[in-house]
Amino acid sequence: MIYKCFTNTDEILVEVVNLYFRFDKGIFSTLESRNITNLEKIKMYVDNYGTYYNNYFSLSAIMLQYEELLHNTNTREIVQQGFLERRENLAKIFDNAISNGEIKADVKGEMLADNLLGMFIICSLNRRVMVMSRSFKDEIDIQYSKWIESLCNNKV
Repeated sequence: MIYKCFTNTDEILVEVVNLYFRFDKGIFSTLESRNITNLEKIKMYVDNYGTYYNNYFSLSAIMLQYEELLHNTNTREIVQQGFLERRENLAKIFDNAISNGEIKADVKGEMLADNLLGMFIICSLNRRVMVMSRSFKDEIDIQYSKWIESLCNNKV
């Protein structure tokens, strides 16, 4: 039935990966339009990301397959661009938070963005290999809250 809409598996993968990264365009556009602090923007991203993954459990399979998707000539550029845009947008918000004194960090926003993205991957992997009593959203919220609190406790 699916091959009535798609001619092959590669077309399906391209559509799935495009849909996967479409979330970022919407949420970052929303964050940009909001007149809230950078910490509130990051928290809003984490909350939305957690809700998105709770509602679509299979999305974590995409995130955990970045390496394979980067080897596929049909999805490589989409994954690379989508991931780099996600990282860049988060880094920009973290850099603004550092500049505004919302958090104290001796690193650049890129490293903080990498830390946050790493938390998402670890929570997804944990959810795949272990029986979790909490939802993905709750799990990522706990991880994020403890981490960001440590950055805020180091404020100047």
